[in-house]
Amino acid sequence: MPVRLLIHTFMTYQAIRDVQLAGKLRDYTLPQLHEMSSVCVLWLQSGNKDDSFVKNAVDDEIRRKETQEAADRLFQQTKNLSEQTNKLVGQVVELVGIAAEQKRLAAKLDVQTDRLVGLTVWLKGLTVGLLILTLVLCIFETLHFIEARKNTIQSSPHVEQPAHDTQVNTNH
Repeated sequence: MPVRLLIHTFMTYQAIRDVQLAGKLRDYTLPQLHEMSSVCVLWLQSGNKDDSFVKNAVDDEIRRKETQEAADRLFQQTKNLSEQTNKLVGQVVELVGIAAEQKRLAAKLDVQTDRLVGLTVWLKGLTVGLLILTLVLCIFETLHFIEARKNTIQSSPHVEQPAHDTQVNTNH
C-alpha cells in the first residue's frame, strides 16, 4: 500500500466543516481533499448523517479540481499536437517544394538525355561515314601503291624492256 504524505496536518471534521462554510476548499490540494473526504466518511459512518453536505462539497471540489487538471492536461496535449502538426505541415510544404524541383530537374534531364541520344546517333552515322571514307582511301592508296610499284619495276634497269621500239631510224 503506498504511503501518502500529507501536506496539511490531520483535520477534524469540525475544521473541515469550518473550511467548507468559509468557502476555502479551493485552497487545498487534491491529496488534502481526498484526506478530508475520508474524514467525512468516518464522521458520517459514526452516525452523523445530517452533515453529508460537507462531504458532498468536498467531493464536488475534488471533481472540479480533477476536471480542471484533466482539462489542463488536454489543453497541453492539444497545444503540443498543434505544434507538431504545424511542424509537419512545414515539412510537407518543404517536401512538396523539393518534389517540384526534382520534377523540373527530371524534365530537364529528359530533354538532355534525348539530345544526347540524338547526338550519339549522329556520331554513329559520322563514324560509319568516316570508316567508309577510310576504306575507300585505303583502296585508292593500295591501287596507287600497286601502280607505283608496277612503274618502278618497269623503269628499273634490271628489267628487260620489250623490243617493240627498237627500229633504227636510218633517215637522217
